[in-house]
Amino acid sequence: MKKNRLLLSLIFALALVLGISALDSTKVSAASKPAVTKKKVTLYTNSDPYTIEFKNLADKATIKYKTSNKKVVTVSKKGVVTPVGAGKASVKATVKQNGKSYKLKTVFTVKEAKKTSAPTAAEYKKMAQALIKELDAKAEVYPYNVTIEGSSNVKEISNQEVLDRFIFNESKFSYSKSYLYITDMNLLRSYEEYMAMYPSITSIEFTYVTKYQNIIEIEMVMSVDSILFDDEYAVENAINSGDTSYLSSDELALYKKLSSLAKELKGKSEYATVKNIHDYLVLNTLYPSSYSGNAVHTVAYTLSEGKAVCDGYAKTFYFLCRMNGIDCIVVTGDATNSKGKTETHAWNKVKIKDKWYALDVTWDDPSPDEKGRVLYGYFLVTDEDMSKNHTPQNTNLPVAKSKDLGIIYDKYGDMTKLDSPAEVKKYMSSRIDEVLGKSYDLTFDFIYTQGDTSIDSTIADVLYSYHSKYGCGYSSTPENAGILGTAYTIRVFK
Repeated sequence: MKKNRLLLSLIFALALVLGISALDSTKVSAASKPAVTKKKVTLYTNSDPYTIEFKNLADKATIKYKTSNKKVVTVSKKGVVTPVGAGKASVKATVKQNGKSYKLKTVFTVKEAKKTSAPTAAEYKKMAQALIKELDAKAEVYPYNVTIEGSSNVKEISNQEVLDRFIFNESKFSYSKSYLYITDMNLLRSYEEYMAMYPSITSIEFTYVTKYQNIIEIEMVMSVDSILFDDEYAVENAINSGDTSYLSSDELALYKKLSSLAKELKGKSEYATVKNIHDYLVLNTLYPSSYSGNAVHTVAYTLSEGKAVCDGYAKTFYFLCRMNGIDCIVVTGDATNSKGKTETHAWNKVKIKDKWYALDVTWDDPSPDEKGRVLYGYFLVTDEDMSKNHTPQNTNLPVAKSKDLGIIYDKYGDMTKLDSPAEVKKYMSSRIDEVLGKSYDLTFDFIYTQGDTSIDSTIADVLYSYHSKYGCGYSSTPENAGILGTAYTIRVFK
């Protein structure tokens, strides 16, 4: 009897593995209430996004999410929760399945990430000395001089020149092997310092050292995460070193074109220069509706044809800033557009008067294109605001937290912020009710913060209801307010 029970158990277990169950799965779902797998979650401000998961969820269930505090966590339509700042917030999920509605809640506690301070100059020096000692110990030594190609580069050079030559060997590919020729081992920095100065390098190792009487040859193996192409690397190194002698004719042409345009766009201040570059790219670049190949990803095509996708915009902005002596970086990651679609994306951070700011030139270019119009919804904004729909891949970047230069803050900062259809309906009704029965021409505005959902039908319903009851005229004018949402100007009149 025990053997038969064991056999039946094994058969049943096998049936479950193969997806063959004696129970009707639909009936199981119908009989069970959905629930979140975790009711309490702890995150840190630098944690990866957390996706809310459920049990007992029917196949055709629909879910809507809402956060109680956007300054602590944000939540996407797909239940992806992103930590923003320290504090507590709950994310409510309304689940509809099998004709019933369920209200579920997950409480998130977000703690401040422990800040790790960068090594000091003395600590970097100590790490470099340890690396040099290790390389010296395993170096092969030959008691004769050698002649290498480009031997004119073999001379006494500064630490900065070593760094410039080092980065010159960096490739657009994810892995590369190259060589550095120097006269003094003490010119080398530690791996950590090289990677701090060039964030695109994700790993580095000096694998082989040969010492001759006149030169030291070091083999380098690197992994690189960057979006620059070969000619763009060459231009970057020319900017770093001030030396254009090694550029090919095509590279030199690109360098000269960027240099000429950079001078043309130079303003009386860093801010004016950055704004000029931003506006020039918006006004002179078109985001193509369809494309193939690498051309639209390149700086050369952006300048020559006036067409680019996000990294074309971002890299061109980067080079024009660099050629005007302004610190700038290209940021890569994911962004969720107004239609709720998340895609890989590129944008920038720029340094103005010792403060860093985030900006997205691509998203400030109206789509479809509007001749002569420039948006400033993503111009010199904070990381906190950018995080509403931008997630950088690299979190070890300068922090943007100042709102003093963002045009969007001056234009829309004082407007009432509303984040649900119910709030919009209540706010509009209260403003209109204030003047009912009087001779009026009322105009007011507000910002709807949920950029990935439409509120137009709610606004239309409220206005039409007053029109039907009191015969008043009305209009509603929306305007893109970038990271803040959509600004609406409402007019109601007799």
